[in-house]
Amino acid sequence: MAITFDGARQWPVVGKVSVGFADLTSGVEALFDNIPAGAQITQTSINVLTAFDSGTSDSLIFGDEDDDNLYMTATSIASTGLKTVTPTGKKYAAPTQLSLTWTAVGTAATAGEFEVIFEYVMDDRANEVVPKRKAQ
Repeated sequence: MAITFDGARQWPVVGKVSVGFADLTSGVEALFDNIPAGAQITQTSINVLTAFDSGTSDSLIFGDEDDDNLYMTATSIASTGLKTVTPTGKKYAAPTQLSLTWTAVGTAATAGEFEVIFEYVMDDRANEVVPKRKAQ
């Protein structure tokens, strides 16, 4: 069986969400952004810009409304920098929302901020067409 050439190409859709400690409640899942049906997340990063400072520890999980730690299991956000997020290859059959859950232990946080940057592609979408090569 031959592979069929499909010249359709698409640009990834990129979303960026800034989150501060006052936007979250410890232990409560926070839903954000809508991911359309047919989308597949290809890259994600969480960049802690200001470390969270609860007395003992601060951790974050990242997923979607069906699986709250699909993309990142409990990871410390008590230090700045990029956190490891794992794309899973999940293709969404229906629209969904992404989710974050922050867990603080100890005294109440007085600081903390991070950005979530995510990129996805969708079924049946094309921004450009690459011409088919002529047979040699």
